[in-house]
Amino acid sequence: MSSRFPGQVALITGDCDDLSLTLARALLQEEAQVALACQGGLGGNAIEAIGARWYAMDLRNGKASQAVLRSVVDQLGRIDIWLHYASATECASGTAGLDGVHNCARFIGEIMQNQGDGRVIFLASVAGLFAPAGKALRNSQEAALYMLTKSLAVDWAPLGLRVNAIAHGVVQNGATSPDDHLLGRIPMGRAARPQELVEAALFLADDRESSFITGEVLRVDGGWTAYHLFHPFDEAF
Repeated sequence: MSSRFPGQVALITGDCDDLSLTLARALLQEEAQVALACQGGLGGNAIEAIGARWYAMDLRNGKASQAVLRSVVDQLGRIDIWLHYASATECASGTAGLDGVHNCARFIGEIMQNQGDGRVIFLASVAGLFAPAGKALRNSQEAALYMLTKSLAVDWAPLGLRVNAIAHGVVQNGATSPDDHLLGRIPMGRAARPQELVEAALFLADDRESSFITGEVLRVDGGWTAYHLFHPFDEAF
């Protein structure tokens, strides 16, 4: 089977962690050129060791972020795929995080419009679809990100760009395991494997597989949010 993204440039922004690295590896395996412009977590050595480019970028600093994005385009020539991973830390930072994403969208959207093609994928949690108690700021920021997804999809569709999002539930982390009470509220009875989020992202990034999908918030949560349409949401998070 041929690779999905030969010669294409994929940019990953947001926090640098193991999931970002897993996404980068998967895109590299599909023969994309990959750049990570991010902060926190993993350092540049870990990213460059897998063959990706690393740029230190804090989304909250608009001017500095645009300078980094210009460097990406100057060095790699284009941006075909933009994947933004909105971590809980970013969403808890208030409007500064969302403003940073919007500013990046304006810059990257212009690049993609000039190309006549581009795919944008936002990755956040199902907290933006419901309202787990005690997390009002995170819930509202993630909900706003999903509305940004739909708004950009409508505005950019005539220009040949697609914009989608992935809403994940509990994700397996090698360091910790979700408790049985939490897993008992997920119909599939387990947490998502990181690779399952990656496969969803690759699907949305692939014009052969998802060419007519835009404005979609794809839930990769094992049926968690579907279950809570009909059951109390107490202690679900």
